[in-house]
Amino acid sequence: VQEVESHVVPTFLNKTPHDPEIRQHFYDDARDSLVRALQAGETRMQIRTVFPELNTESDVFRAGTMLEMVRHFATFLAADGTRVRIVIQQPLGTGIFLGLPLSLNGLMRMAQKMDWDDSVVGDRISYGQIGADQLEGADVFLIIMPQNITGYSIVPYLEEMCEAAGNKAIVLINPNLKDIQSSGGVMSYRGRDDRMAFADSFEEIYHFRLMYQRPFFYPIYGALRHSYGGPWAVYQRVIEAPDAKEEEYKYSAQFAQEPNPSQTTKACTRRGKGWGYSFF
Repeated sequence: VQEVESHVVPTFLNKTPHDPEIRQHFYDDARDSLVRALQAGETRMQIRTVFPELNTESDVFRAGTMLEMVRHFATFLAADGTRVRIVIQQPLGTGIFLGLPLSLNGLMRMAQKMDWDDSVVGDRISYGQIGADQLEGADVFLIIMPQNITGYSIVPYLEEMCEAAGNKAIVLINPNLKDIQSSGGVMSYRGRDDRMAFADSFEEIYHFRLMYQRPFFYPIYGALRHSYGGPWAVYQRVIEAPDAKEEEYKYSAQFAQEPNPSQTTKACTRRGKGWGYSFF
C-alpha cells in the first residue's frame, strides 16, 4: 500500500514528444514488473502502457518509443543471459487484401536497424513473427502490439504459438485483440467467445493509462496504474496553481481488480465537485 500511495506519476504528459526522463520512467516501471513476473514463474503475460506516445488511437503515437521500450526490456533480460525474441506479427489476409495495421507497418525494418548493444547481449536477441514455428532458440518472446485487422484475426496464430511454447514466456505488449468486423460480416460472432477467453487468459502484469472524458484525449483527469503483485491504483491529476504551471497526480483509491468507469470517475472527483462525466 505504501508503494502505491508514494508512487510518483510524471506530470505534463500532454506535452509531446515526452522528455527522455519521462519515457525512461515508464520503461523502468514496466520492466521491473516484468522481471518480478518472470521470477514468479508467469508464462503468459500482457503489458499495457498507454502514455500518450504509446497510444495508437492518438495522433502523437511514436513507433520509435515503442521500440525503445522493447529494447529496454530485451537488453536488460539478455544481459542476464536470457534469450529474447522480438516478435512482430506478419501481414494478415490474402491477395490484394494482405496487410498490416498502420501502427505495425515498417516496424520490423525499424527494429532491425536499431542499436541493440551487441557488445552486451551478444546473440541473445533475435527477431521473429507470430507462429508455432518461431520458438526455437529463445526463452522469452516479446510480442509487440499484436492486433486484428478488418475481417482477420491474429488470435489463431497466437493460440498455436502458445500451445507449442509450453513453459516458455510469452509477453503481449499493448495487444488489441478485439474483433474488427468487415463490411461483409467476416470474423463476426463465430468463435468470438473463444477468442476473447484466450485474450483474457494472459495475466496483466503491468497497466498504465491516463483517464480522459470520452471521446477526447484532453484534458487529463487522472491515471490508472497496476504493477505485478499490487493493487490497481487511481491517481487524480490536481492543478496546484491558477496558471496551471504546476500539477501533480495524487493517490486517490485502490482496487483489487481493474476498476470500472464508475469507480474511476468517483476516484478522480474526490477533491472537487466533479465533472459529471465517465472517464476511461
